[in-house]
Amino acid sequence: GEYVSAFRQAPRRENALPIISAGMRVLFEEGTDKIKDLSIFYGGAASTTICAKQTCQTLIGRYWNEQMLDEASRLILNEITLPDSVWGGKVEYKKTLIVSFFYRFFLEVLQSLKTMDVALSQSPQDPVGRPIMHQSGIKHATGEAVYIDDIPSVDGELFLAVVTSSRAHAKIVTVETSEALKVPGVFDIITANDVPATNEFHYSDDPEIIFARDKV
Repeated sequence: GEYVSAFRQAPRRENALPIISAGMRVLFEEGTDKIKDLSIFYGGAASTTICAKQTCQTLIGRYWNEQMLDEASRLILNEITLPDSVWGGKVEYKKTLIVSFFYRFFLEVLQSLKTMDVALSQSPQDPVGRPIMHQSGIKHATGEAVYIDDIPSVDGELFLAVVTSSRAHAKIVTVETSEALKVPGVFDIITANDVPATNEFHYSDDPEIIFARDKV
């Protein structure tokens, strides 16, 4: 079997450069969990993407178990050295990510290796252990699925457009909309005053403001 995975850790989920990224691949000898070929690449640890070649060569012939994981973690840290001047800093954090990404890859592959076979006696209505296809998967694959952009516009249909500030960072004194509302086709303008409830979008414990209220 062959398994490939990619990992990425960034300050934000979207629109942010990764602190560390990684791509990993392992190929096993037929019918076993013995490593036949292994590739481990990291981005963000140097000026270009780097490969842990020595680690990969050393681990060929090992079995995919916790002993291999311990050895791999030690080898990776010894091979992928980060100077204090590494781009973006956060040296210790990056070292932790480098090892943790391989640990995640190890667990993903281990789980796949242990995937059970469905017994012939299992009821057709029992989905456990079976690859259940998405209900509309065939339509997505064949191009038959209809998306919002595929639907023709109708009379009176409205479209949203984001209005941004002409200043990169400033206090909001007032929001004057009268001139904008005179433009043909403009139906309404939504501001923070129109959102009396939560005006925040939560990815984590540090929410992002949707409509600017006091400053931009």
